[in-house]
Amino acid sequence: MNLRSGYLLLPLLLGRAAALTAQQPGYPAAARDSLVENYGGRPVADPYRWMEELDGAALKSWVEAENALTFAYLGALPQREIIRRRLTALWDYPKTQVPVREAGQLFFRQNAGLQKQSVLYRQATLSATPAPILDPNSLSPDGSLAVGAWSVSPDGRYLAYTAAVGGSDLRDIHFRDLRSGVDLPEAIERVKFSGLSWTRDSRGLIYNRFKGSREGANLQDANTLHQAWYHPIGGGEERLIFDRPDNPNDFTQSYLSDDGRWLYAYSASGTTNLRLWIKDLGQPLRPRFDAPFITIAPDEDAAYIPLGVVGSTLYLQTTWQTPKGRVVAVDLANPDRERWRTVIAEGEGVMSDFLLIGNRLVVNYLADVQSRLRVFDLTGKSLGDVALPEPGTAAGLSGRND
Repeated sequence: MNLRSGYLLLPLLLGRAAALTAQQPGYPAAARDSLVENYGGRPVADPYRWMEELDGAALKSWVEAENALTFAYLGALPQREIIRRRLTALWDYPKTQVPVREAGQLFFRQNAGLQKQSVLYRQATLSATPAPILDPNSLSPDGSLAVGAWSVSPDGRYLAYTAAVGGSDLRDIHFRDLRSGVDLPEAIERVKFSGLSWTRDSRGLIYNRFKGSREGANLQDANTLHQAWYHPIGGGEERLIFDRPDNPNDFTQSYLSDDGRWLYAYSASGTTNLRLWIKDLGQPLRPRFDAPFITIAPDEDAAYIPLGVVGSTLYLQTTWQTPKGRVVAVDLANPDRERWRTVIAEGEGVMSDFLLIGNRLVVNYLADVQSRLRVFDLTGKSLGDVALPEPGTAAGLSGRND
């Protein structure tokens, strides 16, 4: 479809839409009830409270009537099939995510073009043939079961992945034995906004859920007291790792460093700024979850993203006092931020991605609507740019501290 054909198509669509609008379709009536609540002495009407009964027959009937009206309107558009075929053709090409490396192998998701869900592959070497290890399309041919986060255990034996019916935020965590290709009988049900982080011994997983959601949870429940838990594989009692009872409405996240020694934990009331803590677990193969947390950023006044620990120094990307971002070094023996040392100062471009890889800092800047990928040593000395194939946006950096 070229620009001229697009200009010719628009008046046709607008004309048809105007004609259909002129017919004044009969919208389903949304019932209003007489419910009035008293808040602080002021009456507040809530005539649509019945819509909060998500499984109620009345709401189901109303939604079905709305859908019938919508699709009848769309189905009558004369150019809809032409547009559908053109968009389908434009979207029909392979899409591959940036691989991650675990247990000496590469793992990545790929969509052949029009698959409803991307397939997760394992590739032993760069020249080996990729093998599928999780195909959501076989689990749900209609595409209604969405696979979200996934993580491979450090020994390469297990795959943890989240699955949700209809793409819901409420998900279950499943475990697949990559030797047999079969899911384990155990699963963690009803988690929400969860990461997946394996301990280095491959014996357990750190994940997030709201308090009490193991017993039962649905989308009507209040999202309060988001917690991080340790789940041992093969049975055993779970352990609470981190929560914020003094800020029960905060979103929390906890995950381990690449070597498994350090636990990062943060909380946030919004989507930009956060608070940050770090814990030394000691021996990665025998993690001490009862070790005390070290407070890095107690105030939710900027972004604080841990890149990794070298010796006793935490490298941290932050927007504190630098809106475009900088990288600082934090002495874990004295982490007061007034003592933080700037390693990579704020530049002209905004820091959009950043990694600590093999004692090298890699920063992705966005400048003049283009990505600039630059490498530094741990003192902040520039080691040059990574040559990108063409102007554009680079994303999805992947690497390991080691």
